[in-house]
Amino acid sequence: MMMATTPTQFDDLPHEIALNILIRLPVKTLLQFRCVSTYYNSIITSSNFITKHFKLNLVKSLLSNKNNNNNDYLLCKARSHREQDTLCTIVCNISDHTLTEVSRWRVPVSNATIVGICKGLFCLVFQQFTVHAFNADSRPIDGTWVFDIYLWNPNIGKFKIIPSTDDSFEPFGYGFGYYHIQNNDFDFKVLRYGRFFRQNRLDFQVYTLSTDSWKQLSSFNGSRGPITRIDLPPYLFFNGALHFIAYSCGHKFILCFDLHNDNFREILLPQDYSNGLFFKLEQLAVLEGSLAVIAFDSHVLIEKCHIWVMGVYGDVDSWTPNIVDLKDVKNFFGCMSSGELVIRKSSPHKLILFDPKSPDEKSIGIGDLAPEIYTANLMESLVFLNERN
Repeated sequence: MMMATTPTQFDDLPHEIALNILIRLPVKTLLQFRCVSTYYNSIITSSNFITKHFKLNLVKSLLSNKNNNNNDYLLCKARSHREQDTLCTIVCNISDHTLTEVSRWRVPVSNATIVGICKGLFCLVFQQFTVHAFNADSRPIDGTWVFDIYLWNPNIGKFKIIPSTDDSFEPFGYGFGYYHIQNNDFDFKVLRYGRFFRQNRLDFQVYTLSTDSWKQLSSFNGSRGPITRIDLPPYLFFNGALHFIAYSCGHKFILCFDLHNDNFREILLPQDYSNGLFFKLEQLAVLEGSLAVIAFDSHVLIEKCHIWVMGVYGDVDSWTPNIVDLKDVKNFFGCMSSGELVIRKSSPHKLILFDPKSPDEKSIGIGDLAPEIYTANLMESLVFLNERN
């Protein structure tokens, strides 16, 4: 006669086995596990566990992108005044182009701008002008700008305030990304560019999360001289580097900042990039795994979308052009992993997925939500779980 066996309790498992199970659980489940016991709370909140969990999720994320089976995400703000700081996460299923809302987060800093998203963290910037003095007509005559930067992990509801530096530095724009360091560890960096008070040159500063400090970078000169301007809309984080459309003495190029060694380099645009055209909108993107420049021009009644793809990263001879008709473009959010462009049209106001190979347009509705930012990957992490706000 066989005797019944008693089910094994999770608490009875050896530490290494329990650790290997926990590290594969989603963030929401891990947060619930913290309440099970002080022992499991100490494991989950340890720096070693947070790092291992991050690395495992990073591998899953990279494999998902490589196998082209990853869904795409739109992050939208609610239009109503009552929910103006509510961020909605919408999954765009690449198989049938249906949209599904998966979460709603309350942004911890009211009226903050989302600078970027990277591996589970959001970079937020809050700008405010503080008045110090008024004239006889109650008009401000003296004041200072405050530029506060936050790194926020919405999955665990924690954020970190990045320490401020010299108030005489006025930032114009930002970049945010991560990189691998020794022993396959990881780190995050924030790059900002701007000018010091009463100086004309463009300066750069970089913040490193692991050291919790800023560093002034050496000035970079392009092939034709110092950088005079960097374009907005935003930068592109790709291949371990931040990419910007920049200008040097009238010469336009791609400015690349390597997050591993804090070095700048220049990537030339295609020789026939503009051909004298005036682009109402141009942006860097990742199109089917390659660096791309997407530009929209409007000439009389003819509106076109210009696409250049760099087949071999860093090889300026590998730029390949494609020009297609596309009208009424108001905003471009990025390229889906399936190769479609996420675009908002101006008349009527609607969101479309545009396939430049067809070319084909698919209208998608997002109700009363306003799209803010697109990302092909929205990885979960436990970064900042052991931080105190």
